[in-house]
Amino acid sequence: HEIINWLSNNGQLGKLYINQPDMQSKYYFCLFKKISAEFIGNLCYGFKATLLCDSPYCYGDQITTTISSGITSFNLLNSSSAFIPIPLSIDASVVVNTDITLTNSTTNQYFTQVSLLQGEMFHIDSNLFIIQITGNSSKNIVDNFSGNFITLATGNNAFTYSGKADLTLTYTPVYTIG
Repeated sequence: HEIINWLSNNGQLGKLYINQPDMQSKYYFCLFKKISAEFIGNLCYGFKATLLCDSPYCYGDQITTTISSGITSFNLLNSSSAFIPIPLSIDASVVVNTDITLTNSTTNQYFTQVSLLQGEMFHIDSNLFIIQITGNSSKNIVDNFSGNFITLATGNNAFTYSGKADLTLTYTPVYTIG
């Protein structure tokens, strides 16, 4: 019963790793359903389950890149093998009062955030369409946001950046196996 409880993960999606050479460091988000123990006599020798995955793709390890406020252009390699847009999460720490513009020239997507104050931090999640700011609770960050929630194309993505904030860009590559 303990193993069945562990496999069920309290009804939450969990990471399923497949132990074979081409799947190392890749995983599926799955939910184990209909888990049952298999017995020979009184001895449990294995388990059967139905897996429900969140997508037909598997995921790689999260990739994080840091961009300092003085950099004006950079490339970000998306190693995904699935030809779908990959959401990019952006965390920024404002160095001095500034406006920020970040453009992915490969996908023609950009965002602009104006009137940021020194010490403010903001977070943009292109997967969940979330914009958050800390450091000035009276500011409506949505009113100062224009453009897109930026995604990555497969391969090299060329970016231009203007602003006085240190950026942390995070994404999870997606793979097609088989």
